[in-house]
Amino acid sequence: MVYGSKLGKMNILPESNLWKSFSWVALILAGMVIALLFVSRSQLHRQVIESEAMFLKAQFEQSMNTLLLDELDEEIAWIEGKSLEERLINQAALESLGIPQVEGVQAYNHEFTPIPLATAVGSPVSGNELFQNARLEGWVLRVLPSGSFGLMIHLPDQQDSYYIEFQLNGEPLQDAWNRIDTTLVKQGSGLMIFAVVLLWSIFLMMIRRIQAKEKLLIEKTEVLKQTNQELSRAYKTTSLGALTGHLMHALKSPLTALNDLARNPDSLIKEDNSADIRSTIHQIEGLVHQALETIKETEKGEISYCLTMKELLAIPRQEFAKKYALARLEINESYSLSGLVNNLQGNLILAILSNLFQNSVEAKKDVSLSIDCLEEDGNWILSLTDNAGGIPTALQRQLFSPIISRKPRGSGIGLALCKQLAESMDGSLRLVSSDKQGSCFRLTVPKLEGSTSPMFASI
Repeated sequence: MVYGSKLGKMNILPESNLWKSFSWVALILAGMVIALLFVSRSQLHRQVIESEAMFLKAQFEQSMNTLLLDELDEEIAWIEGKSLEERLINQAALESLGIPQVEGVQAYNHEFTPIPLATAVGSPVSGNELFQNARLEGWVLRVLPSGSFGLMIHLPDQQDSYYIEFQLNGEPLQDAWNRIDTTLVKQGSGLMIFAVVLLWSIFLMMIRRIQAKEKLLIEKTEVLKQTNQELSRAYKTTSLGALTGHLMHALKSPLTALNDLARNPDSLIKEDNSADIRSTIHQIEGLVHQALETIKETEKGEISYCLTMKELLAIPRQEFAKKYALARLEINESYSLSGLVNNLQGNLILAILSNLFQNSVEAKKDVSLSIDCLEEDGNWILSLTDNAGGIPTALQRQLFSPIISRKPRGSGIGLALCKQLAESMDGSLRLVSSDKQGSCFRLTVPKLEGSTSPMFASI
């Protein structure tokens, strides 16, 4: 079958594809580790600056508190609080120069105006953005034109706020950052190697399991393919046998007529009988030609063309009018019949309808037949109704047995062949109802859905 042949072409994953897959996963993992390291590096650098800011702020506030106590012990007269704060800031700034990394100190009041200090050596801050950030974060770092760093901290007060900027030697900060970077590189490299090794181990384990399951699937698929081929050949053989039987059954009536004429040689010279002989011979030729073409296409098992159901039903309408002058056939087209039927299905459907037509006409020469066709649950449903008098109840249960017939000299093989042809398409044929007025047969055939029935599957 089609799916068997496709699955049979499956191959175990080549080694190059395994390496490509592993490389892509490893690259994604490496990208995630590098991104994590960059985030960690940024946070650690920030923590170094924050620790430095907290240290300088604590040292500066401690110096101011100590200086204030000294002022009180010496009972110096109080002056305006602002002047006292500025004098304390100035003295604390001088003491801050004793810290190794501090090269200068600049102070600003709550209006962001520089306070004159002897320790101011850098360029003053321009703009209010740094002050706002210092108020929100507690500190802010900037790079000075000299290449050193300016670390501003915010000193809140009950009355006013002050901003102290320390000009720092950049080497201590750079050394701390470099140590962090070196540590992260070492730890990241170790983590990367461990992750790649772990990934490779998991990857190999998964690939081996996939390969084992794929190998087992291919083995089972090969068995399924062989079984499917045998089943397809069986279906094809069954269908060909049914078609051959249908031909023999269809030839029985015209051959019987010729045999009856041949028994009376005098009747052969009559003009009416000559016309009947020619008509019968023409009928036999048509049956043989049609059957041979159908058998040929079925034996090939190739879909060479498709028809809509409406186009297909137009064929028996024309043939019926030619063969049965007294009978009448009506095809109801109340439903959309635009769905497709391939040539293989069409040949078998026509053979089934032809046999059903013949049975009805033989039961009643002026019979009236009607065909209703509709689509339901992915199937074509064809209902054939006649007014040929119905089938006796005693025969209905064994109607499709080859030895059961309602005709005096019938073998019953016609309906048995029709049912066999329907089943070869994964369809069905059954008697829906039968009474004194007539009978109704229902033929069900799967619609084309981009796949074929087992009988037509490629092998």
